[in-house]
Amino acid sequence: VSGLFLYPPGGYMGWHTNEDMAGQRLYITYALEPNKSFFRYRDHNTGEIITSYDSGWNCRLFETGFGKPLWHCVYSDTFRFSLGFRLDLAAVEEVVK
Repeated sequence: VSGLFLYPPGGYMGWHTNEDMAGQRLYITYALEPNKSFFRYRDHNTGEIITSYDSGWNCRLFETGFGKPLWHCVYSDTFRFSLGFRLDLAAVEEVVK
């Protein structure tokens, strides 16, 4: 588990990279009201800021670290629950073989 958060209305996590804990992340979130909370990040290639709004249950997979820090943040204007996992994909590939 890499994160377990309950955001109340007005709750947020500021911009950060998780660069010290590089790897694949899977986050499962639930927002009580649609389009009132979001995951926002900066695209590595274009520099564009992208906002991904929550609507009920959501699932996001992204990579942090590895020399390309993923700048990202979260904001919520409703109750939002977030459960994150740091994945070891190399270990998963070994099990699947």
